[in-house]
Amino acid sequence: MSTLVKYLGPFPVSVFAAVATAIALALARRKWTSRRLPYPPGPKGYPIIGNVLGFPGNPIWEGLAKMAKEHNTDILHLDMMGSHLVVLSNSDVAADLAEQRSIIYADRPRLPMVTELMGVSWSFTLMPYGETWRIHRKLFHRFFNVAIADKYDENIDKAVNAFLRRLSESPERFLKHVHFLNGSLALSVAYGLNVESESDKFYSASEDAMSAIDIGLAPGAFLVDVLPILKYVPEWFPGAGFQKFAREAKENIEKSIILPFQHVKESFKANTITTPSFAAACLEELPELSEDGVDEKTIRDVAGTVYLGERCYYTASSLQSFFLAATLHPEMVRMAQKELDEVIGGDRLPDLSDKPQLPYITAFVKEVLRWGPPVPLTSAHRVMEDDVYKGQLLPAGTTVMDNVWAMFRNESDYPDAHTFNPGRFLKDGQIDPNVKDPELQLFGWGRRICPGRHFALRIMFLTIARTLAVFDISKCLDEDGNPITPDGKFTSGIITQPLPFRSDIKPRSAHALSLIAG
Repeated sequence: MSTLVKYLGPFPVSVFAAVATAIALALARRKWTSRRLPYPPGPKGYPIIGNVLGFPGNPIWEGLAKMAKEHNTDILHLDMMGSHLVVLSNSDVAADLAEQRSIIYADRPRLPMVTELMGVSWSFTLMPYGETWRIHRKLFHRFFNVAIADKYDENIDKAVNAFLRRLSESPERFLKHVHFLNGSLALSVAYGLNVESESDKFYSASEDAMSAIDIGLAPGAFLVDVLPILKYVPEWFPGAGFQKFAREAKENIEKSIILPFQHVKESFKANTITTPSFAAACLEELPELSEDGVDEKTIRDVAGTVYLGERCYYTASSLQSFFLAATLHPEMVRMAQKELDEVIGGDRLPDLSDKPQLPYITAFVKEVLRWGPPVPLTSAHRVMEDDVYKGQLLPAGTTVMDNVWAMFRNESDYPDAHTFNPGRFLKDGQIDPNVKDPELQLFGWGRRICPGRHFALRIMFLTIARTLAVFDISKCLDEDGNPITPDGKFTSGIITQPLPFRSDIKPRSAHALSLIAG
């Protein structure tokens, strides 16, 4: 059964009858222009429901990549009950559409489950293109653009060293430590909070919220995203379990962004702020920012986007993928450590300024992102007007998604693509500019490119470099002394990460361990 109804539960025929008129109207609204030019290739669907029942199961990105190959296309078209879904499997096509035609592809599709029922309409990453989005995006960019990417390096440095100390104390909990690094750093940067344990009230408030957002954003998880009229079905109605899920999620999500912002406001008024943060800086500059339409709610919402964006995406998943890759390939760990020893020596830890002299570490980071992309299907775009690309029609209202997983498995760009190999990005000991950079593909294109990418990449590089400088990473041994090889499988949510695995993590030496002493 399609993942489309995974969270819906039993659904009475009477409800389908109630929405039949809406389906018919959606079909009737199709412009005649849609008949003059062909849609991109895709599987033939059923009348009315299109490809809903044929939508691939988990992992969705692999199923969509298989569909695209079967139809010999990089632009796959699916009919979702009269709505158009296009999935791109080629990075050149994705960049062409999102950058060369950015004004057409800058919108977001309507996501009733997450934005309307779960209440995440305040996040500009999910907002429709318009003035409110521009105000929020401008505020974010003011404090996170590439020119001031080092603004929060002190926060990153402190969080990474705390992570390394936790790793030395309980290496068997490394996956938990990665998760905590991500969450505590997000709270530090967004709100200036110094979180020291997983029981911290601000940290724990976000756990359920993160899980719910992950589920809510999964393509095909909720039928209400295809038939928005279902949002009006009451919670008590048979088959409307999604309403209870949304209500509980909304409560958790609101708590996770309101509590820390209230703390910053109170500290700001009392003049007791000691740690710089995005929210505090915005409150301090509010008189000036108000001229651009910014108020306290805007600051709260963008701070929430900073926090939940970093909490949800990229870093934690990618660092878990790093530990998996390092466990599976200890020989590559040794190559990275050789470079660190030659460039840095043993008397200090590497820092961000060392990156130009550490090409293998840089390549290691790029390969982690390519091999285990944290978001295999990037956030969807909505086509704002009819567009014709290579003789194929993408009608206004079409949802366009980038299958990054498929792009990163393209053998013409990355030979032996399923194999982890940092060396693919190197030539004559330096980063090869002729190899497509996964960092540029993973974070999207055009006006909807991930605005926090520079921050995420700085966390990734420093954490990986310092971890390899201090620790050896290898496979655990069983009772007979035989290495235990992780199966290398990943979860199948919208944000993916390795399934739990074991790794043997030990300090390289007592001296290396002394470098991270608090």
